[in-house]
Amino acid sequence: MADDEVFEMREIDFYEYDEGARRLLSQGASREELIAGLRGMGCPKIGCIDVVSRIAEISVNEAKLLVHNSAAWADTRRSDERFQRRVEKAARKFGTQD
Repeated sequence: MADDEVFEMREIDFYEYDEGARRLLSQGASREELIAGLRGMGCPKIGCIDVVSRIAEISVNEAKLLVHNSAAWADTRRSDERFQRRVEKAARKFGTQD
């Protein structure tokens, strides 16, 4: 990408999934079923964390752990953890540079 390209930052929200999430919970869905349902609706992983946190009224950290360790997202766990390690390594390297 060219250095002169301008990137527009916009706030991303996932409120479009709230109604479906509330419906699942009203039908007695467990948190695991809620996460699977959100993924089935096309909600991305970061969106699942956001929606689960808000709808289940839990912290973002707790929602992140639930979503990351869920059966619904098991197929991405390994690559997500590998990415997290790379980010942490880069952050350590950046933090030690003069």
